[in-house]
Amino acid sequence: MDTEIELKFLVSEAVIPSIPALITQFAKTVKNKPARNLQNAYFDTPSRELRALDIGLRTRCC
Repeated sequence: MDTEIELKFLVSEAVIPSIPALITQFAKTVKNKPARNLQNAYFDTPSRELRALDIGLRTRCC
């Protein structure tokens, strides 16, 4: 089973224009794998407590 790693970054406005070039450079180092369709299921309490705290709870499978 493959392991998915998701990274999120908080960057300044000045960095944003350089992001496409950085992604292109990084993509050259990654092995090509076939695309897959993934299914997501999101969860919260009936009163949306997680959303109020800006928290997301998700499961993902293929």
